[in-house]
Amino acid sequence: MLHYIIQVLLFQTLFLAAYDLFLKKETFFQWNRAYLIVSSILAYVIPLIKIERANAYVQENFIALPEVILNPEMIFLNEVNLTKGRTTIFTLQNLYILGISIALLLFIYKISLIFIKIYKNTILKEKDYNLVILPKQETAFSFFKYLFLGKPLFEKEHQHIIKHELTHIKQKHSIDLIYFELQKIVFWFNPFSYLFQNRISALHEYIADAKTIKEDNKQTFFKSLLNQTFQIEKFSFVNQFYKKSLIKKRIIMATKNKSKEILKLKYLLIIPLLASMLLYTSCEKTEEIKQETDSKVYDIKELDKSPYLEGSTAEESERKIEMVVNISQEIFKHAKQIKSDDIKSNYLAFVINESGKVESIDYSNISKEDKTIAKEIISSLPNFKPGIKNGKPVKTLLKIPFIGYTDVKEEKETISFSTIENVPVYPGCSGTNEELRKCMSKKITQHVSKTFDVGLANTLNLKSGKKRISIQFKIDKDGNVADIKARAPHPKLEAEAIRIIKSLPKMQAGKQDGKAVNVRYNLPIIFNVED
Repeated sequence: MLHYIIQVLLFQTLFLAAYDLFLKKETFFQWNRAYLIVSSILAYVIPLIKIERANAYVQENFIALPEVILNPEMIFLNEVNLTKGRTTIFTLQNLYILGISIALLLFIYKISLIFIKIYKNTILKEKDYNLVILPKQETAFSFFKYLFLGKPLFEKEHQHIIKHELTHIKQKHSIDLIYFELQKIVFWFNPFSYLFQNRISALHEYIADAKTIKEDNKQTFFKSLLNQTFQIEKFSFVNQFYKKSLIKKRIIMATKNKSKEILKLKYLLIIPLLASMLLYTSCEKTEEIKQETDSKVYDIKELDKSPYLEGSTAEESERKIEMVVNISQEIFKHAKQIKSDDIKSNYLAFVINESGKVESIDYSNISKEDKTIAKEIISSLPNFKPGIKNGKPVKTLLKIPFIGYTDVKEEKETISFSTIENVPVYPGCSGTNEELRKCMSKKITQHVSKTFDVGLANTLNLKSGKKRISIQFKIDKDGNVADIKARAPHPKLEAEAIRIIKSLPKMQAGKQDGKAVNVRYNLPIIFNVED
C-alpha cells in the first residue's frame, strides 16, 4: 500500500509539472480542464496496470535493481500492527481512518453552512439558477444551481457578476471541485489533491471571464472587478467571483491573445509520459510477477539448494537439517509413545512450491484421529525459501515422520479449540458458541498486543525479515492455562511468549459431550525485523 501511494504521488508530480511547464499559460481552457481531471485519475489507476510483455522484455535486456524497504519501524503482532514500544491504538491504519474522519467532518460542516444559507435566506428562482440573497454580506459565489449574492451587491450593478457565475453553473464547475474535495477526504495526506484543485479553480475563473467578456465590455468588467472588494467564503468547493490572489492572473489571461491551434500538439506530450509510467509499473518487481519455474516436483535430494526457513542464518549445508528438525519439533513435541513401526508407516507429506508456500498436503498416511493436530501443525509452519534447481525455484516434496498420541489417555481428553463442541469462555464473553469462539480469539489477541514487549525483538540483533513465534497451550478442565510451549527465533522471545500466556485470566472450561476437557489452543505471533 505504501509503495502504491508513493507511485501515485510520483505520477501526480509529473502530470502537474507537465501542466505547469507546457500547458498552464495557453488559452485552451477546456482542454486544460480535461487534462487536470483525467491526469489526476490516471495517477491512481496506472500503478494498478501491469503489462506483462513490457516486463518480459525488460527482464531479458536489463539488470534488475534491488528493491528498497521503507518504514523499518513497523512490527506485526498476530493480526495487529504495532510500532516500537507502543500498543495498537496508534497504528498507520488508525491514523489513516482518523484523517479521513476529520476531513469528512470538515466537509460535512462546510456543506451544511451552505445549505443553512439556502434555507435561511431569500431565494429568487430564475430560469437557469436560483439566486440566494445574503443580507449584510458583500460576497458572490456559486454552488451547483445556486448563485449566492450579497444584498449590497444585488442593489448595485450586478449583471456582469450574474453572467460570470452563470457560466460556472452551466458548465457544472462545482462537480470538478467536489471531485477534488472527495479526493482530499480519501487521500487527505496527498498534497497534490489540493494543488490540482487550486489549478482547476483558477481555470474555472478563466473560462467564466472569457465567456463574460464576450458579452460585456472588457474594460467595464475589469474596472468593476478591481474597484469592488468582496468578502471571501472559505469554501474550496465553490466558485467565487472575487479572489484576490487570482485577480492579476485573471486579467493577464483575459487580455492575452488566443493560443495558436498548432500549440494543441503540446497535449501529445502526455503520450510519452503515460508510456514511461506504464513501463515503470509493469517492470517493477512485485509479488505478482513470477519467475520462470519448473512444473516438476523434486525430491529434496535432487536439488542444488534445499528449501530453508525464512530468516535462517545457517550455512547451506545445515539448512536442510535445520528445516527438518524445526518441522519435526512441532510433531514430536506431541508424541508420548514412539515406536519404530509408527515412524515407518506414519508420515506427513507436502510440497513446498516455488513461492515457498506449503501445498498439496497428503494426510493419507496419518490416522484419522491425528489429522486434526496434523492440520494445526501445517497451519503453524513458518514461510520457507523455495528449493533451487538449475538456478530456478522449484517444487519440493517433503515427507516428515508423524508420531501420533492417540493411544495416550491424557491426549484423548484434549480437544482442539477449532473442533470442540463447547469452547472455553473467556471472562466478559457471551453469546452463541461461534460468538464465544470469536470473542475468545479476539480477547487473547488483545491481551497479547497489550502485554507483549515489542521492543524486545529490536534488542536481540535478529536477522532482518519476517519472524514467527508459535505458541501452544491448553485450557485445562478447571479453566486454567497449562502446558505452555513456545518456539521462537530467540530464547528470550520464547520466554516472553510464555510469560504473557501465563498472565491470561482463568476461563470457564470447554466441554465435549457434556464433560469438561482440556482444550488445545495455537497462537502464532508474527513480527517483522528490518534494517
